[in-house]
Amino acid sequence: FRSADHHAMNAADCLCSALAFNCCQFAFLSQKKNSSPPRSIGSSSYPKNNNNDWMSKLDANKKLRDVVIPGTHNSASSTISKWALFSGVAACQNLTVHQQLNEGARYLDVRICGHKDDIVISHGIVKGGKLSDVVDEVEAFLCDNPKEFVIIEIKDEGSMTSSQKHQVLHLIQSTFGERMITYKDLQTWFQLKQVTMGDIRRRQKNVLILIHNSFCFHRQGIEYDTNMVAKEFACFHNSTLLHDKWHNTTNSSDLMHRNLTHLRHLSRYDRDYMICNQLVL
Repeated sequence: FRSADHHAMNAADCLCSALAFNCCQFAFLSQKKNSSPPRSIGSSSYPKNNNNDWMSKLDANKKLRDVVIPGTHNSASSTISKWALFSGVAACQNLTVHQQLNEGARYLDVRICGHKDDIVISHGIVKGGKLSDVVDEVEAFLCDNPKEFVIIEIKDEGSMTSSQKHQVLHLIQSTFGERMITYKDLQTWFQLKQVTMGDIRRRQKNVLILIHNSFCFHRQGIEYDTNMVAKEFACFHNSTLLHDKWHNTTNSSDLMHRNLTHLRHLSRYDRDYMICNQLVL
């Protein structure tokens, strides 16, 4: 992937690419060379590669835009019970979020919905564990690895009420607190064209939260549009910082060609955003 990615980056001069591995088990990425294939896809079958702090080893002058950021599709879906109807399709990951982070993932695709009085992980109609448990896993990882940088994209897969959306934003803010890239940061030092790993480490800001349109809502006489949510909760509309395109093919050669074409197209525009390249293993 790295050689192909460098080719794409050189061709299009685009900003950092989060490699969201579509519908695959992330544990497959962590097998050592020449190791025998495991009998099952359980996470315990895979050797550990100690990728928990790979970002801390990057040169301080390296720009974030020049870092290839591995990520996972429907990252928290391991919380879906194997006994749930359609779990074979809905559970795209067999590693927990904390395990994925330890294996090197730094982009998390977290899909949620409201369920009774709580917010849970969701993939379509299939529900998983609590969102609060997932963000606690990320916080625990960052406490142990403070020089790592994690991007979390949150998507509402249901029709959450205004109160539930506010609950999600408050949970994120109260959990990550000072770690979060803020609206003020985006207006000052956190410019994607120039921000370096050293900048991120010095300021101890290592969580970037992206959300979708569905998180705009009206509550208690206040209109929470994308601008208000960004300023008050440090959660940013994904389209302002990330460009994601679903190519809808499982042919690896065709997918790489479409990714390169997409990158070349985006290079025509002078905008600061990350590119999410989707690969199928």
